[in-house]
Amino acid sequence: MWPLSIINIFLIFLLVAIISGNNLPVCSGTIIATRIVSKNKGILLTILGYISGLILQGDFLKKAAFVIFPIRSEINLSLSILIALLIFSFSHVMRIPQSFSVNFASSLVGISLALNVIVNWDFILSMIAFWIFAPIASIILMILLMNLSSRFIKRDKIWSTLAKIKLILIIVSFFNAFILGANTLGFLYNVAYLGQITIMLFILAIVIGSFLFSSGEIRRISFEIVPLRYINSIVSLAISIFVLEIATLLSFPISNTQTFTASLYGAGLSYKTRIILKRPLITIAVVWIVGAFFSFLLGYLLIKAYFILYNF
Repeated sequence: MWPLSIINIFLIFLLVAIISGNNLPVCSGTIIATRIVSKNKGILLTILGYISGLILQGDFLKKAAFVIFPIRSEINLSLSILIALLIFSFSHVMRIPQSFSVNFASSLVGISLALNVIVNWDFILSMIAFWIFAPIASIILMILLMNLSSRFIKRDKIWSTLAKIKLILIIVSFFNAFILGANTLGFLYNVAYLGQITIMLFILAIVIGSFLFSSGEIRRISFEIVPLRYINSIVSLAISIFVLEIATLLSFPISNTQTFTASLYGAGLSYKTRIILKRPLITIAVVWIVGAFFSFLLGYLLIKAYFILYNF
């Protein structure tokens, strides 16, 4: 099994690197795009957040890893990571935000069912309910908070207020990276645990992936999706932190991409004079649902196919 173990180490490294680079713009894209910090400083801030969250709160996702993936083997791990990479690559080519956590958890549930494992449906159904609740709550919270935010902006002290807003934006960017490290990377860490080497493997992949795989994503999210105002960015990131922290404490793997994208849509809805296109949001929502179902189906079918071929 040594060759497969080595392959898994490579696949885990690649997946962590891609996740780190792909999610970096959600954390620091705004402060980089608006030149509050330089690109390298923004990346370093995000790396520090990732690693801090993984080390300090990553263990909160142990329950999810154990419940969803109770029978761990090298082949099961290989297939689940390959499925995650496949879905991630497809969504990247299609330029549609996709959730690693949702797809990865769905594939693991499919694998567990294919192995005839007794599934804790109470936990899984609660997790799915939270997946549905999180983007809806993000939209509602964004509308409410954006309507309240104007009260805190003192127009006669705009420059001092702007300086404080920039500082707050840097802080929430860091904590958004922190909670992503705790939840998304923490879930993968507990599923793919390989012993003492795991933490060093993750840290190395986080650093390399953040620098190598983030440039195109920073440009895409920071400039192509929506030109956020400072206050919009702060509220969007704060909502994402709040929702993901609750999920982490409940040991639910969840997507910061979903919560952040939903809050952006909520920001648009908060402006009564702005025309909001529903079609892109519907497309993204459908892709999220299809991606989760496809991941589940792939996990189930690949394990069944493996055992059929193995018996031959």
